[in-house]
Amino acid sequence: EMCIRDSYRPGCLQKWDAAAMEMQWQAIVPEEVVDALEPETALLDERALYLSDGHTLHVISLTEGTYRQVASDADHELVPLLARDGVLVALAERTRGTRQRTLWGIDAATGALRWEYRPDAGDLDDRGSTVVSTDGFWSVGSDGGSLVILEAFSDPANLVLTTLAPADGTVTGSFDKVNLVPFGEYVPIVDPKWAIRI
Repeated sequence: EMCIRDSYRPGCLQKWDAAAMEMQWQAIVPEEVVDALEPETALLDERALYLSDGHTLHVISLTEGTYRQVASDADHELVPLLARDGVLVALAERTRGTRQRTLWGIDAATGALRWEYRPDAGDLDDRGSTVVSTDGFWSVGSDGGSLVILEAFSDPANLVLTTLAPADGTVTGSFDKVNLVPFGEYVPIVDPKWAIRI
């Protein structure tokens, strides 16, 4: 199966059975939603395609081809990260006032904010192998069931791995390794995706 964007008809998405070469459905959605179909701002799971066009999250059902808006916030840019048990977890970056990135658990049916998690580390960083400044950085991933947040700090040298339940944002586990071997003001950290798989 595959979903494709029809470049001849703006706002058209189609799902095809690649083996049988048959179209299963065709959805007409707002053109700006289809234009937002980028790997960095899209989430695909077995049931739905979640998209962001900046301040609004959208969902397209892969079984029926139906489209609807999930949530919108004028003060935050939203990027879908994980969908599980009726909750869409999104990265929310505040666009007014002080820049801040947090994780939001959004009710996928109603669009209501169920929970919010703000890491202690300074900023999100998914660059992989890097050095950690004094403000630290954080990264997020999934172990298949839980949300996993990796936070790294250099003053003091510290690595924190926290797991959250996607349904309600409660902390289900935490690993705190203090006094890593410092290198001046920085601590070398391995790829966050590797650390998440521990």
